[in-house]
Amino acid sequence: QPGGDIVIPVYNNFDDTRALLDALKSDGPATGKLILVHDCSTDERVAPLLTAFCNGVPNAVLINNDKNRGFVQTCNRGIAASDRDVVILNTDIILPPGAVGRIFQCLLSSADIASVTPFSNNAYGVGVPRLVYINARPFGASTQDIDLCFQKLAPVAPIELPSGIGFCMGMSRKVITELGAFDEKFGLGYGEETDFCQRAKSHGYKNMLVSNAYVYHSGGSSFGGSWQDKSRKATLEILSRYPKYVGAVGQHLRSGPTRSIGFAAMTLLAEHMTGNPLVISDDLAPASQRNDDQGPAPQLIIRETSNACHGLLRAMGEHYEFTFKDRTCLEQSLALRPRRAN
Repeated sequence: QPGGDIVIPVYNNFDDTRALLDALKSDGPATGKLILVHDCSTDERVAPLLTAFCNGVPNAVLINNDKNRGFVQTCNRGIAASDRDVVILNTDIILPPGAVGRIFQCLLSSADIASVTPFSNNAYGVGVPRLVYINARPFGASTQDIDLCFQKLAPVAPIELPSGIGFCMGMSRKVITELGAFDEKFGLGYGEETDFCQRAKSHGYKNMLVSNAYVYHSGGSSFGGSWQDKSRKATLEILSRYPKYVGAVGQHLRSGPTRSIGFAAMTLLAEHMTGNPLVISDDLAPASQRNDDQGPAPQLIIRETSNACHGLLRAMGEHYEFTFKDRTCLEQSLALRPRRAN
C-alpha cells in the first residue's frame, strides 16, 4: 500500500480471517508488506490458511509466535518487522476496497499525525449512525455501500480525535520510533491504542479521523472472549494515567463535526439504497402519528427546538435522529453532499 505496511495479528477467528485475507488479495497489489503475526491459534485450520496465503502473495510475511503472547505483544512483533508507517487490522473487520490506501493517505497528510482511524459501525466516537454505540448497517446496506457514500462527500477540514481506535488504525513510524509502540502492560488488549495516542498527544502529535472511509467491525472476537472485563481494566488504567482523557472524549462528542459527516453520509446512503432523491420538509408529526412506511423516497424532517435542531431521517421503514446545536450546523452538514446535476 502507498506509504506503509499492514500488520494483522491473528488468533483463531478463522472465517473472518479468511474473509479479510481474501479482501486484501482482491484489492490489488500492495507496495508495502502484509505482515501476519500468528499467536498460536487453537483452531487447527488457521495455521494452514496463513501459510497458504503467504505462499501465494509475494509481499506477505508470516511471523509465528513461539507461544501465545496476547494481542499487544503480537501487534508489537508485527510493528517491529516493519520500518514504515503501519496500519493495524483486526481480523474481525470487513474491509472495503481501497480503504487501507485512504488510511495511509490521511496518515501521510501531515508530519504531526500519530494515528488515523476510519468511521465504523462499532468504534467509540466514530460510530455511524450513533457515535458511541454498536450499530447495525442501516437500510440493509453492505459495508461497501456505506464506504462509497463517505467517499462521495466533499472534503472536510481535518478532524482531531481524542484517540485512535485499534480495530483499524494507522500509526506513524516517526512516532513509533520516538515514543515506542504499544505498552505491553496492556497485554490482554484494550487500552493499548489509547495509551499510544495519549503519549503521542503529550508530545505534540495528533490523532485524526479518516473522514472518507468506513470499515465494519464486529467487535470482541479477534482475540477471544471476556472483552468486557478486559475493557473495564484497561479503562481504569487509562484514567489513572491520563485523567484529562474523559474531558477530551466529552468535548469530541459534543463538538459535532464527526456527527455531521456521518449524518451527510447517511442521507446519501438512504438515496443510494432507495434509488430516490432525499425529500426535505420542516414539519414533524408527533411520534404517535408517524407512519414509518413513507414510500420509496427517503425523507429528512427538520424540527427546531429552543436549544437544538433535529433531523429525522426516514427510509425503508427505518428512522434515525441526529441532533445539532442549531439549523446552521445541520445545513452545513447537508452542504457536504455532492451537488446534483440539473
